Amino acid sequence: MSKYTAQDISTLSTDEMFQFRLFSKFEVSDIYVIIGYLQEYFGGYNLDDECVDGFFVNELEKAKIFEKICKKYLRENSLDNDVKFHTSETGHSTVLSRTICGHLSKFYIIEEKKFLNHRKFLLNPKDELLKSPLDLCGKDSFNFWNFNQLSFLVGFYIRNLVVKNDTKFLNIANASHKVNMAIDFFRSFCDSGDSIKVEYHFNTPCVSNMYFTNGPFLRGFENEIKKYLEFLD
Repeated sequence: MSKYTAQDISTLSTDEMFQFRLFSKFEVSDIYVIIGYLQEYFGGYNLDDECVDGFFVNELEKAKIFEKICKKYLRENSLDNDVKFHTSETGHSTVLSRTICGHLSKFYIIEEKKFLNHRKFLLNPKDELLKSPLDLCGKDSFNFWNFNQLSFLVGFYIRNLVVKNDTKFLNIANASHKVNMAIDFFRSFCDSGDSIKVEYHFNTPCVSNMYFTNGPFLRGFENEIKKYLEFLD
């Protein structure tokens, strides 16, 4: 029988644990990246027949990334590419796709009251995005995470990331419900070495800023973001 000494036994660091148990098993779901990317101003998503989402003048780079994500979703699901990119005379951008709009209508099924000439829709409360790992995978599964939520966070992070004076944070306007959802998802992944601070600015628009420590999950998560963006190019 082999004998082992203390020198023969090693344990994984927390960073290695996340890589081995989480990120190495993570397969991104582009539809949930898209859902995480949607801004959802004024409390919900504005379903449209063709416009997937719109972007302000200073969001041209974010709009171009979203166009690539939408094309990737269609390509990897063997669907015809009907994505179009439109920039108005004012510099505002829109990403168009009747196919993706049709798919999103199957996720956003709860109709809210009309507000400011917009009719908003909320996610199906029984959607797989909102399920616990136990409900999603069953009691016999060894999966501790809902990977759809991680895909959502990929889109949420890319869309809202701001770098200012060497400080990185997420800036979200008029979508406090989505901030709360993201916080819940981050909490399910983060380790004791990770920390998220949220600042709420109660004005018009209602702005939330999210700041992160460089903890073990968040380090791995930002590396996954980097790889995802490189794959798009």
